[in-house]
Amino acid sequence: FEKSITELCLANHFFSVGEFRKCEPLYLSALETAKLASGKTRGYILPYSSALIDFYLKTGNIEKAEKLKREQKEVEAEVISYFNR
Repeated sequence: FEKSITELCLANHFFSVGEFRKCEPLYLSALETAKLASGKTRGYILPYSSALIDFYLKTGNIEKAEKLKREQKEVEAEVISYFNR
């Protein structure tokens, strides 16, 4: 998770200084790295997918944001189901 955390921090930094073209690859890489690290425990990817969704919404890419929101809802349902056992 260290790599994904670092990539997320860098993406957030570039977003805050307006270097948007550098953000998306870092957000995507952070999410993919978190997916690999989390394995079957997909709930760990939620902060990374949330950051990417926010990026897409703020930059006007609604279609990509909606697709990720659907995936995120599935993961949230898995997490809730796990804790309701």
